[in-house]
Formats: sequence, C-alpha cells, structure tokens
Amino acid sequence: MIDRTTIENLLAIAVQATGADEVFASLSATDVTSRSLAGRRLGQPHRMENVTLSITVRAGKRYGQASANVSGETEIQALVQRAIDIARRMPDVPEILPFPGTSTSPPESPMFVAEGGNSAWQRLDAAVVELRENATTRDMTAFGNMSLAENILALASSNGLFLLQRSTLGHAQFRCFTANGRSTGFDERYHVDSGELQPGKLLRSAADTCAAWEDPIEIPPGRITTIFEPRALADMLRPMLAQFSTRAIALDQSFLRRMDGSSFLGITMFDPRVTLHSDPWDTRIPSLPFTPDGEMVRVEQWVKSGVISQLVADRFEANEA
Repeated sequence: MIDRTTIENLLAIAVQATGADEVFASLSATDVTSRSLAGRRLGQPHRMENVTLSITVRAGKRYGQASANVSGETEIQALVQRAIDIARRMPDVPEILPFPGTSTSPPESPMFVAEGGNSAWQRLDAAVVELRENATTRDMTAFGNMSLAENILALASSNGLFLLQRSTLGHAQFRCFTANGRSTGFDERYHVDSGELQPGKLLRSAADTCAAWEDPIEIPPGRITTIFEPRALADMLRPMLAQFSTRAIALDQSFLRRMDGSSFLGITMFDPRVTLHSDPWDTRIPSLPFTPDGEMVRVEQWVKSGVISQLVADRFEANEA
C-alpha cells in the first residue's frame, strides 16, 4: 500500500496549488484480494489496487470538484486546474463556509489489524475441504466469496487540515442449496480482523440453516416473539440511523419530524430498555474518527432509555444555527 510520506507529499502538492482561494483534497487507497467459491471449488485469487484523489476548490463564490487516479505532481496540478475550470462554470453560492482547517487530530481508530501471512486463506481452504467431506452426506452445494481489503483515507485542506486513517476489512459470505433447490441457507460476516472471519463456521452455519429449512411448517397468525440475528438488526438500523439528522427532519424525510415541523428530540419513542450509542474507537466495531469532509467524530448517545437524545447537523446547518 501507499505509505504515509507519499500521501503527505501528494496532498501537499494538491493543497498548495495556485489558482483557487481554497483547496480540499481527499485521497482514498484500497488493496483488495478476493476469492470465490462455486459449488465445491475455489476460484483463483483476484486482486485490485486503486488510488483516487478528489479535489474540491473554491474560486470566489463558486465551487468545483474533480477526481482521478493520479500519482505525480504534474497530474495533480492538472486535476486542480480541472476543478477550477468546473468552478468557473458554476453559479455563485449565497454564503461561503471555509473548508476545515488546523485542528487537533483524533487518535487513529483501531480499524487496522495486520494480517499474519496467509492464515485467512488457509482457513478458507480448510473450510472448503470440510465442505467437500460433508457435502455428500448433506447433499448440498455452496456458493460465496471471501475478500480481504486494506484501505487508507487521507484528507487535507489549504487551511492546514491533515487527517489519515488506515483500515482493514474482511468479508465472507456463503449460501448453501439442497440438490432439489427447495431449501437454502445463508451466513455472512464483516470484521476488521481477518482472523475473526471464520469461513468454516460461516459455511457450517449456512449449511445448518439450509438443513433446518427443508421441512418448513405453517405458523398461524398471531403475536410471535421474533429474535433477529445481529446482521438482520443492522440492516434494519442502517436506514433508520440516517434519519437522526436535522437536515432530514427539515426536508420531511425522517420519522423524527413532528407534524408541526419540529423534532422528537427529548421525547420517548422506544422501549425504556433501548439505548443506542456510537463510538469510533470501540474495538468490537470501530469506525472512522472523522467524517469525509473533515469534521471530528466523537462518542455520541442517540437514544437513552428510549428517549431521542441527539441529532446530527452537518457543517452548513451548524453554521446557519
């Protein structure tokens, strides 16, 4: 992967370029290796590397943005000029909000876990061997894939901002089918530590679910206690969390908006047993300690004992308020 010194040099070239009143640069780099499972055969590993630089400039009261895969000074300066040319064709904005500047950088989130050798792929090989040995008795076929990614996000501005976060992310997903095609089972896992993916366990879980689904029974209508897997609950939470936003409320795109246009902030909306908080430094599920536009992320509590306790506002809304 691209090293920190190279990143600093590339971003310095970008934010020090002339011709714009302000420059904001975002560099993202990724190195992903993936391998698929089809039937009982593992495909060949596939690897992709990519480095993208995105430049946003302000020229007077106009903004422009351009992105490209660049690696040299001449290319970066040309990219900045392209963003400036785009800005000149844009209409004026009513109010200027400066790009983020020098601030105390947050500590890196524990999103990066170095992989030791080829252990993750060896575990996948072992899982497929186990699948072959057990598939004949269970009469199932499996499909899926596993990928390991190393990522970098770095931000800089002509106002003195510099932020960088490295991360790793492993992903494995498998689906099993019975020979008659009438039953299927699925399991999936993400983790910053590839050693926690456990592809053998995921395959067994998918196979067990497939076997359990072979003889479904009809459930009569009525109140039924349902227990969701963490993955299912996450899929439900994702669209809901996006609505904890003052902008979404103002645009009438949030369940937290009252009929009169105000919000349900401070109002009980959930069972008192429900508390929801976020922490980018939580070792179980860490996340970026800053936003893609350079704002710091803190530990926050969104729901406390069923009460809506926090909303998020972007830089523009905060400035207006």
